[in-house]
Amino acid sequence: YLPQGWGMFGFTCTNPMDLFDAFQTILDQVIIVKDAEGTTFIPEYGFNGIGDLIYSSGYQIKTTQEITDFSFCPTLIVSQSMSIEGCLDPSAMNFNPQATDDDGSCEGGEIFGCTDLSAENYNLEANQEDGTCVIFGCTDATAFNYEPGATLDDSSCMY
Repeated sequence: YLPQGWGMFGFTCTNPMDLFDAFQTILDQVIIVKDAEGTTFIPEYGFNGIGDLIYSSGYQIKTTQEITDFSFCPTLIVSQSMSIEGCLDPSAMNFNPQATDDDGSCEGGEIFGCTDLSAENYNLEANQEDGTCVIFGCTDATAFNYEPGATLDDSSCMY
């Protein structure tokens, strides 16, 4: 898609392409193309100061009308800078559907257990809390030393 008037495009073909060849099918709709240095291609005057379109370069273009369904080459190349690292395994707990490159961070399925470090039965491998943590302490809310996080009374309550 190229809008009517000024627009921009990136060249994603792997091989360089002469501008006259690149725009052959829409040449009558192209007013001017400029590269990053300000060098121009002006088809009306048969002038090509740019030479070839180069892979991964960006260009400004001015057209007489909106142009749709236009491409320079059949295959688009995704830039490495556009890659998103993450876990690509859909069965993993930390699967990232937006990721394009696997970064080795996939974590196995869910492992249920106690994830509270202060619990007697803390499970280092658990990644999902299952409510089974055992924390000894005073469970009587009226006691002076009441421990709100305690799950099992250890008879240490003081009044």
